[in-house]
Amino acid sequence: MNYFIKRLLWLLPTIFVLSLLIFGISLTAPYLPDSQLENYASKSTNIDFLNYESRLDQYRKSTGTFAPAFYISIYPASLSDTLYKISNPKVRATLEKWALDICNWSATNALYARIKQDIKENPENANERIALFENSNFNRLKSENAYFSSIVEDLEHSFTGNQWLNFIPSLSWNGSNNRYHQWIKGVLSFDLGRSMVDNRPLSQTIAYALKWTISLGMISLIIALLIAIPLAAKAASNPNGFSDRFCNVVFFGLYSIPLFWMASLLIIFFASVHYLHWFPSFGIGEVQEGMGFFDILSLRMSHLALPLVCWTYGALAIIYRHMRAKLKEEIAKDYTLTARSKGLSNREVIWKHAFRNSTFPLITMLGAILPGMIGGSFIIESVFSIPGMGKLTLDAFLQRDYPLIFNISFLACVLTVLGVFLADIAYYFADPRLNFSESNG
Repeated sequence: MNYFIKRLLWLLPTIFVLSLLIFGISLTAPYLPDSQLENYASKSTNIDFLNYESRLDQYRKSTGTFAPAFYISIYPASLSDTLYKISNPKVRATLEKWALDICNWSATNALYARIKQDIKENPENANERIALFENSNFNRLKSENAYFSSIVEDLEHSFTGNQWLNFIPSLSWNGSNNRYHQWIKGVLSFDLGRSMVDNRPLSQTIAYALKWTISLGMISLIIALLIAIPLAAKAASNPNGFSDRFCNVVFFGLYSIPLFWMASLLIIFFASVHYLHWFPSFGIGEVQEGMGFFDILSLRMSHLALPLVCWTYGALAIIYRHMRAKLKEEIAKDYTLTARSKGLSNREVIWKHAFRNSTFPLITMLGAILPGMIGGSFIIESVFSIPGMGKLTLDAFLQRDYPLIFNISFLACVLTVLGVFLADIAYYFADPRLNFSESNG
């Protein structure tokens, strides 16, 4: 019992560290997708530049990203804890460099306000003002025109000489008004924000995809277990017999077939008009109004039959090979020989004695299958146009829908940790004699 309490106590810190890792990576993502960045990009007028910054501010406020990253901000003493409020990433990077060069954030911020005011008042000279943020070579700027020269001179005059400020860390406490707090609070309440592509709530998008992936994954897993375990038991009870050799050849062949090739073959031979046009080639079927339960079930099964075959055959081969090897090993041990000497039939020896001790590799494998099953299959769901997690993840990467990508990544991490935890619990129920506390300190 102590072992499970320890594992449970480790579970939350592990998930917390994973959330920090995923969130830290998410901070590197752009605030807007490329299509919107192009629309709001700075061109040749002050309106474009100022409108771009304004739209960035609006977008960040609407998505909760107009806030500090974490509960605590750490920054050099020569900078400011409000630098995150500058939404334009190119401008922010330039101002940060200027402030570190002259060791004076107040003067840098004042120059930034002056440049924006000049852009607003002199739109015909907006290009040269904006160019300041694209060229950090002070010597070149001084030689180009009088405006650049005056700005650079002001920067140089603002140099404090306190370069040691760049190496002294400053701390500021942001409280709950930070992006990590908003994100993790949304995760716990399943309010994951909105998509960068279509502005749909991510919680609804993920829930819809999970419904199809979990349904197909569970059905395929049950089918694989119901077929593979009895066949593995029969093969292990008669090593090198006909059934053993036959199953080895069949399942080894299935294991060797690439998934995309199997999916293509099934579509060609069972969904193509040139061969057996028995099943639809893609989609989940469109439910019409007024359709009964059995009509809907028939429609779904006709569309999902081929994807289920693809989803099942790989797991079927893996489960069979693991169970056969473990059952064969257990049957050769002394306790099964003792059971036979007591008059138990071969069937009773396998199912009452050897099977329980053979489930450990299966439990390990099922613990790893959980996150994989939830994650779906990129290939199957893309080939057959199944709106599951695999296709959703692939579409999110192709469309650069960063909020969706990072939420799916965090979900996969959590499910992986839970899969390992549940596998440990299953080990205990499979054999309560195991003493986890001694083996794990």
